[in-house]
Amino acid sequence: MWRIRRKAKRVFSNLFKIVILLFTLMIIITVMNRNTDNSNNQPLVQHININFEVAAFWIQTVFSWIKSWGLLVVAFTIIIIVLFKAIPYHRKMQRIKRSDIRAIDQMTGDQFEEFLVLFFRLLGYSAKKTKKSRDQGADVILNIDGVRVVVQAKRVRNKISNSAVQEVVASKAFYQATDAWVVTNSYYTEPAKELARVNNVQLWDRDRLISELSKINMNKHNRTVTD
Repeated sequence: MWRIRRKAKRVFSNLFKIVILLFTLMIIITVMNRNTDNSNNQPLVQHININFEVAAFWIQTVFSWIKSWGLLVVAFTIIIIVLFKAIPYHRKMQRIKRSDIRAIDQMTGDQFEEFLVLFFRLLGYSAKKTKKSRDQGADVILNIDGVRVVVQAKRVRNKISNSAVQEVVASKAFYQATDAWVVTNSYYTEPAKELARVNNVQLWDRDRLISELSKINMNKHNRTVTD
């Protein structure tokens, strides 16, 4: 939304510049016409008064136009901006819906994190990606009915060790979250499962992920972990 407001301010700024430009042009035109009027031997002060009257007329005309059409132009501009943002987002969401577990297996770690943000939004959660440089063990932050959840995403081939659980437990305190999850396209080692039980960390393994994918009409596929 702040980007839309910034673009709206830019539109108003451009309109103001147009007004100034028109004002300048009117002054130039009226000054040029003054030489022609001098043939009538009119006083210079009268010419200046006439010039300002002409300029004032044009300024009033321009502002009248802005008042009549300016808001419409701004509204149309905002609609265009929203559409340019909404259409790619909608297409991306459609790609998420068509994705399957085999597509996830081909993702990079960053792509998997971005996938989860959109995926959780489709499930009805508020989701945002953390800053990569200082995520403190959490890749995604969820808000589920006022409950903050930290999520660590693991797109891997091998089983997840207990280090992932340790990291997400630490991020839970850092982000002042209530719950902590680890989501992977693979499975977990027994030590990881035990540590998760002790720390009340929810683990999404490959089977759980496939089950959740089916909730948004995604296709179920084989459960073999691939590169």
